Amino acid sequence: MLGFWVIQGDESKAFWGDVFQDLITRGLGRVLVFVTDDFHGVREIIKKLYPFSDHQLCFLHMQRNLRIDIPKKRTQS
Repeated sequence: MLGFWVIQGDESKAFWGDVFQDLITRGLGRVLVFVTDDFHGVREIIKKLYPFSDHQLCFLHMQRNLRIDIPKKRTQS
């Protein structure tokens, strides 16, 4: 774990910019891969501050997002 940030309100691009800038200030120079939720603006910030890092959507969150779009019951034709 690299840190713990408590926020009030929504996570935003500015919030993630502050988080990653804090990590850089504390000495985090190179990251191979970021695994995150699909928060607003997080991809842009990662590409800006860590241009050689890969970004992957968390599998658990990807699975949850897919379940929302897939009907629970199939209808017979």
